Amino acid sequence: MSGTTLRPHVHLVGGGAFGISSGYDCHVYLISAGDELALVDAGVGLESDRILDNVRSLGFDPSRIGRILLTHAHSDHAGGTADLARATGATVIAVEAEAHLLREGDDHELGLDAARQDGTYPPDYRYTHWTEVTTVEGGRELTIGGLPLRVIEVPGHSVSTTCYLLEADGYRALFGGDVVFAGGFVSLINVPGSDPAAYRRDLPKLAGLGVDGLFPGHQLFVLEGAQRHIDLAIRRMELSVVPNLNLSWLPPPPAAVKGA
Repeated sequence: MSGTTLRPHVHLVGGGAFGISSGYDCHVYLISAGDELALVDAGVGLESDRILDNVRSLGFDPSRIGRILLTHAHSDHAGGTADLARATGATVIAVEAEAHLLREGDDHELGLDAARQDGTYPPDYRYTHWTEVTTVEGGRELTIGGLPLRVIEVPGHSVSTTCYLLEADGYRALFGGDVVFAGGFVSLINVPGSDPAAYRRDLPKLAGLGVDGLFPGHQLFVLEGAQRHIDLAIRRMELSVVPNLNLSWLPPPPAAVKGA
């Protein structure tokens, strides 16, 4: 499997769950709009060349990637930022709290020390920081190839995880990072910045958006009727039991991963 088109303007070009890039990668998406391309997230940085090859497999030139939109700075989403930014010349976009971690966050702030210890990443994995980040604020409207893209900060999984809402031809696609998942689940983890109170406070920002497609950082995509999955997560967060995601998407210990 190489890159694949999920919807007009939305393509999957990385993802360990699908075997198209490093087993440690989140889902990496390519947005295509007119003459502009953008990546959503950057993977872990162990097989960045495969992500670029997947872009090419869809007939796109990686040098046209103008922006890398980061949902948050955890390793599986942002560890490959430096590789991809250098290879493409793209501008890296993030909200300030996540940009700080990308620039200079230590392993504890990034949750990386705990993740190495529990086998989520190889013991010799090192996070590559990237300092050239353009910061945006939640609520800001960007455009990609003339298509509107809204920045929505939803802290809870991390210190300030960010969703991006793209509207194209009447279809609303939410790139949700690790905020919300198919089936109405969220992702709380035992690392700095992951906070159920923040989830309860900010997840309702995603209510009433009329989202058609949900494109999360892990697990399944939802191609139609995604708002009901989001609304279910919001309702569940009002209860006493957090609807936490089954973390079975995590990779096996490094020794069991090909090439580790």
